[in-house]
Amino acid sequence: MKTRFLLIVVAVLAFVSCNRDEKDPYEGLTRYTVIGKVPSAAANMIAKAIVYEYNMNDVRIDSSVINDPSSGKKYVFPANDSSSHLKVKLISKEDTFRWGDTIIHLLPGKNVDVAISILSPIRFTEPKLEEYI
Repeated sequence: MKTRFLLIVVAVLAFVSCNRDEKDPYEGLTRYTVIGKVPSAAANMIAKAIVYEYNMNDVRIDSSVINDPSSGKKYVFPANDSSSHLKVKLISKEDTFRWGDTIIHLLPGKNVDVAISILSPIRFTEPKLEEYI
């Protein structure tokens, strides 16, 4: 009897402790993951990052705001169906801003990683799509 009870307890514990693969709620959708990679020494400089979504005509159609991108967390955002590329703006705690130098192209039905870092090249004006075609 004790053996049966022990087997039942072990079976229940094994079932409860199994790591089940959680389904990605955005699987199959065009999406982007923002990852904060700001060194801790510079973390106090960046208040937020704004990721802007643009269509094929380089018209802004949507945006996502990430507060404190230095935290190392990952934030997943589904892209608007009309979005073709992204541009990133970093805003400092002194309320100044800089644009990321790279335009990130979305991949339909896939995820694209967007790393937020002050080590990346920055610019004072919004990058234009025609500069990178």
